[in-house]
Amino acid sequence: MIRLLFAALLSCAVANAQVYKCPGFYPTKNGNASLTNALMYFGELHGNGALHGDIEEVKGGTDIHYGFPDGMPRWLVCQYGGKRINGTAISIAQVIGGRDWWMQLDPLVDVCDLKIREAKAGNRGDVTWTATATCKGKVLPPPVMLE
Repeated sequence: MIRLLFAALLSCAVANAQVYKCPGFYPTKNGNASLTNALMYFGELHGNGALHGDIEEVKGGTDIHYGFPDGMPRWLVCQYGGKRINGTAISIAQVIGGRDWWMQLDPLVDVCDLKIREAKAGNRGDVTWTATATCKGKVLPPPVMLE
C-alpha cells in the first residue's frame, strides 16, 4: 500500500509548461518600436540580475536555455527599438537606446527555453523578431491524509 501511494505521489509531481511570448511591438497605444531582443532576469523589477543561459545558434535565430536560482522573482525582458550592435546573432546582441518590457514569470518556474527568431523584413527592409519562452516548473501534489 505504501509503495502504491509513493508511486502515485511521484507520478503527480510532473513538470508543467507555461508559454510566454513577447509582443511584436512595444505594448502601448503608441507602440511603434518593434521587438529587438529578449532575455531572462531574476530578482527585483528593473534590477541587474541578467541571467546567462546556454546559447545555441539555430537557423533564423537563437535558442537559449535558462535555469533560475531559488527564491527570486523571475522575468522575461522583451527589448524594443534602439539599435542592435555586436554581431548578427541576436543572442550576443546588445540593445542601445531601446525600451524594455518586463513580464513576470510564475514563481514555480525552474527553467525556460527562450526561442528568438527572425520573423520578416518590414516595409523598409528592417528585420523584425519573435521571442517565445517555454518554461517549466514542478507542480507539487496535494497533501495526502494517511489513516
